[in-house]
Amino acid sequence: IAAGFQRILRSEYIAGLWRETLLVDLLWHSSIPNGLSRPADWRAPSWSWAALDGEVRYPEVGSRELAEVLRCEVTPKAPSFRFGQVTGGSLVLRAALVACTGWSTSPGTERFQAEPAFGLPRTSSSRSRRRADTRKANNSEMRTYYGSWIVSDSAADKAMQRRWAVPLLESDHRTSGLIVTLVANNMETNSERRLYRRVGYFHLDIESRNGREEAGL
Repeated sequence: IAAGFQRILRSEYIAGLWRETLLVDLLWHSSIPNGLSRPADWRAPSWSWAALDGEVRYPEVGSRELAEVLRCEVTPKAPSFRFGQVTGGSLVLRAALVACTGWSTSPGTERFQAEPAFGLPRTSSSRSRRRADTRKANNSEMRTYYGSWIVSDSAADKAMQRRWAVPLLESDHRTSGLIVTLVANNMETNSERRLYRRVGYFHLDIESRNGREEAGL
């Protein structure tokens, strides 16, 4: 099937995604409330839906790019067949990295909370009951963005204490991106190079009223 699509799309197949539409293709998320299951044995890079078992969904996303793909590579198990299993892969982005957390409201989803920085919209509504709350989370000031969500890839990923949002695309009404965490064996290094793995998806809904940006109204 992938080979047939490649003849039409004329794009490189990368562990289930397509190079020409990579920022869009990265924005899949679990369609199961409690998240997908992660195989015991590594199967694909964390940014590919092939790394998990279960059904995924692609949401509506914007077309304005907030990130740049610097490099994306995979190592096919059989070099002559690029549509099969892979034994390794990496993705390098130039993008904002926003410390975030989630406020759980139902299985599989969380209210999005993030540092009020990096251009994420602030709530300016006069209706105080729907203003973004300022909370203390993980020893850092976090802002809750209503109408915005984190969807974790698996139940274990939802339990991650240190997470960051990586905005990838936006429209007039929504910012969408990845949720990542530091790779365990890379957390104590003093190197400027940090390795992250994907643990979820987020979107931040925005309405523009009277020239003001409002989150989740």
